[in-house]
Amino acid sequence: MGEGMERGPPAEPQNPWGEPVKLREPALKAPWPAVALVALLVGIYFLQTLLGGPDLFAQEFGFIPASLLQGGWYTPATALFVHGSWGHVLVNSAFALAFCAPVARRFGPSALGGFLFFLFFLVCGVAGNIGYALVHPNDGHAVVGASGAIAGFIAGTSRLLWRGPGLAPLNSPTVVTMGVSIITVNLVVGLFHINAGLGSDGAAVAWETHIVGYIAGLLLIGLFDRAAPGQRFQRSKD
Repeated sequence: MGEGMERGPPAEPQNPWGEPVKLREPALKAPWPAVALVALLVGIYFLQTLLGGPDLFAQEFGFIPASLLQGGWYTPATALFVHGSWGHVLVNSAFALAFCAPVARRFGPSALGGFLFFLFFLVCGVAGNIGYALVHPNDGHAVVGASGAIAGFIAGTSRLLWRGPGLAPLNSPTVVTMGVSIITVNLVVGLFHINAGLGSDGAAVAWETHIVGYIAGLLLIGLFDRAAPGQRFQRSKD
């Protein structure tokens, strides 16, 4: 027998026109960091209901701008895991599964990818809360919830929704359209003092947190992407 031929990678399945057929993952197969985040948010709220209720946790671990320099230095981070009601945490969890999953896939399933995913969550969320404090430095009300961090993931996802190499540029149509939409909606909420909404249970919406968290995610996704070990197409400069 002659020498065997080296086998290359299996050919992609093709349709009758000779074009490759993209194999899609199941829609409900969320990456483990996104599932772990949702489990953490829901689990912590369940503990809140057992250990004194949301109000007690909000005063202890919620972010109160007026108390930031009076021993509350840790609260911009802990407030991300405190929620005001089941509606609040479940709505945030639904948005987390929808918009955190693409970023989790981008970072990859390794331990480093998971670490970067949760670090991105914390950085965007803390940035959003600090942004709120800059606008309301003397506010004595507690800000709670993960929506500022999730806004950062929405921004990160907007830079993944394109067919080119690397991340979408900041001036790409998808990034600009999503950014203008998110910021406009939150400005309308703020200007017209829209407090009641899905999952808010009548509480005031910290719209400034959403905008700053979104901007943080938009600008920082490139830095985290370069550190992530996930398999990606050739990157372009961000």
